[in-house]
Amino acid sequence: MVTNMVNREKYMGTEDFKRSIEIIKNFINTYLNKDIQGFQDFDLDKEKTNHKKYVKSDKDINILNDPDMYPITQAIYIVLWGHIWNLSFKNLGSWGKTEDKQFPFRGDTIHACGKFGKNNKRVIKFFQIDKTNPKLFKDILKFEESYHQIGNFIVLPNNQDINCSRANWLRSMRDYFDWFLISIYNYQQREAGEENNIIRNFDNAFKSRKSFDERLKQNPEYSKDYLPISKWEEIFFLDGCFKNGVPVNYFKLDPEFRMKTTAAEKYRDDSPRYYTDEEYAKLLRIYVDKSNEFINNRTQRMIDELKKILENN
Repeated sequence: MVTNMVNREKYMGTEDFKRSIEIIKNFINTYLNKDIQGFQDFDLDKEKTNHKKYVKSDKDINILNDPDMYPITQAIYIVLWGHIWNLSFKNLGSWGKTEDKQFPFRGDTIHACGKFGKNNKRVIKFFQIDKTNPKLFKDILKFEESYHQIGNFIVLPNNQDINCSRANWLRSMRDYFDWFLISIYNYQQREAGEENNIIRNFDNAFKSRKSFDERLKQNPEYSKDYLPISKWEEIFFLDGCFKNGVPVNYFKLDPEFRMKTTAAEKYRDDSPRYYTDEEYAKLLRIYVDKSNEFINNRTQRMIDELKKILENN
């Protein structure tokens, strides 16, 4: 399904926009003590919010058991970026196995916890960071309890399940958002016939790049003709992720280093393809610190923008 960007003023007159304004205001009154600044440091998963307390009717809302798709986050997507993707509650959802369960847009978590492993398996069982680096382990646990903030969520075209594809551990980009932005940039450079501009080291390390590009093609919104990647920084509040309109290596980690193999020490050999304990601790320290910095700054940017919009609606 091809969408079209719409005039923002016109979009503000839609029922989905008006309904979203109401949902956000009700949420602020119910959970944030009537102060929008309360979104800063508010973890939507930890606080266990109940949408029935702030949504009058959940008709047409595809509610997923994921904070990046709670009704409040969907409402925020619509208010901030609904005009960009022509969003509605009806076209927001997951990419299911059957056509009636496949929705073209989905909320996504920018900096997630896959690097730690399920139940921190990589952190504890593979690298024993809980014992060798208790300060880092404490910060990881703190991050896991606080990363479901609005500043860590974004809404994206998701035809062909871009959401899951970018998270693939072995053949994709391991859910690094800066790599995702670079991949869109490279895709748009290919569209334009500007092969010399492609950021090659990330391209070469991306084993399933060609199939990922095919998925992007199924989403016209990723085309340079719909929205050049250079405009994403301002539109989606992605401070620090670009330089002169080009996505940067936000974590300052080489892609080959990011794709090394995680394994318990007894299963490693002398091959450099395996992370050492020191290397993985370094990666996680950088990831946690840079992610926290990003989330805190972006949450405030979103609060400021939402406040201006709510004051006029």
